Amino acid sequence: MDAESESLSAVMQSKLIDQVRRIARTLHVAKRTEEAYVGWISRYLIHQRNQYGKWIHPLELGSTAANDFLSHTLRSNAKWPQLTKTKPSRHFYSSK
Repeated sequence: MDAESESLSAVMQSKLIDQVRRIARTLHVAKRTEEAYVGWISRYLIHQRNQYGKWIHPLELGSTAANDFLSHTLRSNAKWPQLTKTKPSRHFYSSK
């Protein structure tokens, strides 16, 4: 098993992921939406583990950690249009 699959396996077995699944099911969230939430949370946790060298619960991280993760995701995803990479606030934080 390579390092990435070990990381993903550890995240999927975490109590946080179990809590997210339980809450999503309690709120009757669609299964695909639940899977999307779990996927994003898993990627976030793995990213933070790679940044800090250890597992850290999201409650212990500040908002800058989430901003760093989103910035990293935008920079590393070549499929996003160039406009999204240069002006994300216009698209993500629009008041309309």
